[in-house]
Amino acid sequence: VTCSLGAGPGTLIALKGLGMQPKMLEMRNLDNRKVVLKYIAGRVLLNGRQQNPGEVQLCHSDRLIVGHAFCFRLVVPIDDSNRQEDVPLETALEEVEMPDDPAYQQCLMYVKHLQSRIGDIRAMTFQRSFKKVCRLVNEANELAEALCPKERLLFGAEILTDFFGTDDENVESIVRVRKLQKGKARWRDVVKSKVFAKSDRPSLMDTFVTVSMHNINARDQTILLLNAEEFNQRLQHFRDIYKTVFTDHHSLEDLPLAERECWGRLPPWMAAELDQELEQEVQLEQEIAIRKQLSKGHEKSENETLLEEQLACMQQLLDAKDRRIQSLELAAEAQALAPRMT
Repeated sequence: VTCSLGAGPGTLIALKGLGMQPKMLEMRNLDNRKVVLKYIAGRVLLNGRQQNPGEVQLCHSDRLIVGHAFCFRLVVPIDDSNRQEDVPLETALEEVEMPDDPAYQQCLMYVKHLQSRIGDIRAMTFQRSFKKVCRLVNEANELAEALCPKERLLFGAEILTDFFGTDDENVESIVRVRKLQKGKARWRDVVKSKVFAKSDRPSLMDTFVTVSMHNINARDQTILLLNAEEFNQRLQHFRDIYKTVFTDHHSLEDLPLAERECWGRLPPWMAAELDQELEQEVQLEQEIAIRKQLSKGHEKSENETLLEEQLACMQQLLDAKDRRIQSLELAAEAQALAPRMT
C-alpha cells in the first residue's frame, strides 16, 4: 500500500500549514512489517535530519517532521526489533539538525571558546537554547515570506555578550529583525555589488534574479532587537495571523492595523490597547462637544462635568502611555548600541 502526503489535491493525506508543498513524500507499507519512505520535496525531517531524494526504510517510533506544522511518530505494531520509548514532541524538535544554518554553525564554533569561560555544562545549555532560537527564526522567515513578502523582513539569531570580557557569564540569545532594501535602493545596490564589482560581468537580469532575500548589507535597516522570550511572544501572534489568513481564509487587510503589525516598536497587544483608548477618547470628546452645543447659555450639568473629568483622566493615561512608549524606544536604541558578538 502506497500513500502520498502533501498539500496538493492529488495526495492521499492532504495537510495545510506553513512549509507544506503540493507533494512532499510517499510511504509504502510492506506486509505491515516494513515502511519505506520516498522523499520528494520540501522540509521533511526524519529523526531530525533533512531527507534527500531517494528511499529509506523506517523503523518503529521514528519521528517525521513535515513542513513547520506537523510532527508524526511511526508505529509498526508487528515490528519487535529496536523497540523505543515514546518520544515527546519537544525532544523530537530538539534533535533537528541544522547543517545549513550559518548562525547555528557559528554558534558551534563559539561554544568551544565559551566552554573555557563558563564551563561545559552551561555552554552546552546555551547551545541548546540557541539552537531552538535558530529553529524559530527559520519559521519566522517563512511566515514573513508567506504573509508579507513585500515588507522584506529578515530575522536573524545572534549572540549577545560582553565584548570586553568584564562579565564572562552573561551570554544571551537575541533576534535581530531587519527590513531589507527594496525598490530603487535595492536595484542600485545590486548593480554596485553584483555587476560592477566583477570582472566577468554576467547579464544584468541574471544577476538580479540570483539576489537572495538573505543577502544582507550595512544599508539594511535594523528595526528590532528582541530577547528570546519577547521573540517567542511575538512569533506566537505571527502564527495566529497566519492561521487567520491561510486556515480561516480571512484577508490580512481585514485585520486591525495594530494586530497585524507584529514587528513594530510596540507589541501588537499593547498597540491594540492604545488604539482602543484613543477611540474611547475620541468618543468622549464628541459627546462633550455635542452636549456643549446643546447647552449653550446654560450652566454645566453634573453629567457634563463628569464627562469632562473622565476625559481629563483619559488624557493623563494617554500621556503616561506616551512616556512609556518613549522609554521603550530609548531602551531599544540603547540595546542596539550595546556591545555584541555575532
